[in-house]
Amino acid sequence: MKKIFVASAVHCPASVACLTVGSISRSLPSDCEASFHIGVHENFDDYTHERSLFKDLEGIANFYFVDEIDWDKYHDVIHRYSVMHAKNICNILSSAKYFEWDYLLITDQDVFYNHIPIHQIIDNNVDFYTGVFDNKDKPWSSTTIRNKIEMAVMPKPTAHHMILSREAFELCTEDNVYPEVITGDENNWYYDMYNQVAPDLPVFYDTFSKMYHNIRYRTRLNVQIGGFDGAVHYGKCSFNYGRWTVADKYDEYIKIIEGIYQNHFPDGLEYLKVKR
Repeated sequence: MKKIFVASAVHCPASVACLTVGSISRSLPSDCEASFHIGVHENFDDYTHERSLFKDLEGIANFYFVDEIDWDKYHDVIHRYSVMHAKNICNILSSAKYFEWDYLLITDQDVFYNHIPIHQIIDNNVDFYTGVFDNKDKPWSSTTIRNKIEMAVMPKPTAHHMILSREAFELCTEDNVYPEVITGDENNWYYDMYNQVAPDLPVFYDTFSKMYHNIRYRTRLNVQIGGFDGAVHYGKCSFNYGRWTVADKYDEYIKIIEGIYQNHFPDGLEYLKVKR
């Protein structure tokens, strides 16, 4: 029996997160057992007074609480949402080493899975299986939100297409993997990997881009770029980012996903509680 440690930073309505948990449990083969680890910001009540997330996943998931970032302080960071998400996920990963597991699945909060290629990963001795965010496998340029400062951004895996072996996890988290902006000669090492000259720009490194580079270029572990067949990443579900991107259509958007959850899991996730 292979043990899968599932980590997800959650900042969305219960039905969205439960759809992710339920579809993962249903998509894993019978010779795999998942444990779910959900990260939540301590000021969850500032966004919603609905606490069904904790009731619905009680006995199914372990919860990890973390302070939210100072939004004003990070207002002009290239991806401040990435920083908030990273603080949440890093809090979970700091505890992962104390659990017994074979593979780590890092998932976004709002993904419907149809198939998880865990046997493909095991059979081919893959240590790191992931997709690349926006299909950008080389550094690209972007600008900060408020001051319009040009910056470079390092490639990173997609948060919903990432499975790591135990060895890969331990190696990629040896160093600090918290997001940061780096200037100066330190960027040369990263750009050498792409046979490029580092630009005279600050470079943003997301948590996942650091993990990606630590494994792919600092080790000889087996990295495979691929996707999860049939996976649907809804996106735009977070209480803050979602409302910002879809505005007054947010509630309607969430209701659509809630309907999908109820259609696939009419009795909720009670069967998982019995199973455990």
